[in-house]
Amino acid sequence: MQNGATEAIFEYIRKNEFPQCISRLYCNYFYVDLPECIKMYNDDWGEASLEEKEAIHLYEIEISGNLEKRDITIFDEAYDAISEKQDIESAIRHARRYFECEYNDKPIFEYLSAKETIAQKDISDMLK
Repeated sequence: MQNGATEAIFEYIRKNEFPQCISRLYCNYFYVDLPECIKMYNDDWGEASLEEKEAIHLYEIEISGNLEKRDITIFDEAYDAISEKQDIESAIRHARRYFECEYNDKPIFEYLSAKETIAQKDISDMLK
């Protein structure tokens, strides 16, 4: 529920204030660093069932077109504001920071693309 609320706030801010930016709802997310990919997988899916984990794949890819670099820790702060305090105003401030390409002291960069990508190689075995 909180993730959906956070994404809705981000999409509202993007549409109304940053329409030139790629929508988080209609894009692919990429990480350029393999250890970071594995860490994100463990953070997001570490408690998931084996069946859920097996549905996740990691690929080397070829990307064409424009990429937008964003700090996912800003999104995480917005998520925490919603889930812990139902603080919509704080989440809105974080959404603006995210789309203004601001970064925290220890950013974790995600790259967004609305373009088609080509999977080069399935490297999902590295998740185990």
